[in-house]
Amino acid sequence: MDGEGRFRFAYPLSNADPSPVSYTIEPGEHFRAMRHAESMGWEIAGVFHSHPGGTAMPSMIDVQSALEPDWIYLIAAPGEIRGYYLRAGAIEEIALE
Repeated sequence: MDGEGRFRFAYPLSNADPSPVSYTIEPGEHFRAMRHAESMGWEIAGVFHSHPGGTAMPSMIDVQSALEPDWIYLIAAPGEIRGYYLRAGAIEEIALE
């Protein structure tokens, strides 16, 4: 996100977790994305992942592994994309434009 609150770029990073129901961002890729964003004057504002066999609702694993309360968590599922804040175990859906 740039200084005016606009999303500028999405970093498609690898899942380092071999599980089909959870994800762990590959640490080296995450670090490179953070360095690139900083070099551009941007801020990492959230993450996205998919639920290809389910709905675009956060799973229990999503809620438990959400570490950044100010990030937007986007979840894609067949036919839908939804956004959330995941804070202290609470799910707050946000409107996407």
